[in-house]
This record gives sequence, structure tokens and C-alpha cells, in this order.
Amino acid sequence: MLCATLFWLSNNPVFNPSSTVVDKSSELAQLKHRYAIDMDKGKTDDAIKELTRGIELDPQNPVPLRLRGSLYEQSGDLKAAASDLDRALLLQPADVDTLMAIAALQYKSKNYDQALLTYDKLTNLKGDKRAQVVGLNGKALVHLSLDHPDLAQRQVKEAIALDPFSVKAREIMGNELQKRG
Repeated sequence: MLCATLFWLSNNPVFNPSSTVVDKSSELAQLKHRYAIDMDKGKTDDAIKELTRGIELDPQNPVPLRLRGSLYEQSGDLKAAASDLDRALLLQPADVDTLMAIAALQYKSKNYDQALLTYDKLTNLKGDKRAQVVGLNGKALVHLSLDHPDLAQRQVKEAIALDPFSVKAREIMGNELQKRG
């Protein structure tokens, strides 16, 4: 009986937390690997299942929430996407990738006022040129949707000034110039 109790205590995560941490990190690594394979094969549903399991194992990690939110957005489940992205942002409020995903979701949902606010946050991140360019391009797209082509063109020019190789900025500019003839 004593041996059985000692065995149980040594294998109980509450009394032996280091084994849980190793098992958890090993399982998370396997989940990441399976997620990558699922994404390479275009198996979005399976990738979402792997991310869900990762969220269960590490609920304080915003990355799987952001990734799952982005997959939900791509699959058209905008409500689930918003929920995951909001939770990810609560866990890591200044995460640029989450802000980008939220702004894209707001734009896709035609929630233009909120999209502009989120793109403004990205544009105002002075230490992150990538975020600024995405913010300016996003604001340009919103302004085009609101039929403000001059404002959109000004923002695209700012994006190109920050990053002359921004393909998205040049695409937006080209599309707008083509519309104008």
C-alpha cells in the first residue's frame, strides 16, 4: 500500500510539476508540428483542432488563439474569429500580428469605423515599419470602400515612402489609378 501511494504521489502532476511541464511542452511541440503539416496540406479543419488542443494546454498563450481566429476568419466564421482575436489581444495587448488580424476582420465585416481605429493603432507604432505600412494600406482600403479616393491615395503614397517595395501599396495605387482612367 505504501509503495502504491508513493508511486501515485510521484506521478501526480500536483506533487511532481516538472513532469507535467515536460509532457506539456512535448505535446505542444507535437501539436505545432501537426498544425504545420495540416496547413501545408490545406486541412484547415484539422489545423483548427490542433490549435484548439494547444489552447486547452496553454490557455495563456495568445499565438494559437490568433492563428485559430485567422483560420476562422478565412473560413467565414467571423463571430468565432472575433472571439479568438479579442481573447488573444487581451493576453498580449500590443501584439502587432493580432492587431493586423483584427483590423482585417473588421474590414472584412465592413465595420469601417473600428477598422480605421485599429489601422490607426498600427500606423502609430513608430518603431515598427511593417505595422505602419500595413496600417496605412488598410486605411487606404477602408477609404476606398467609403469612396474617399484622394485620402486613400495619400495614405498609399505614405506607405510607399516608408517601404518602396510594398507590393500591397502599389497594388492599391494601381487599382485606384486604373479606376480613374
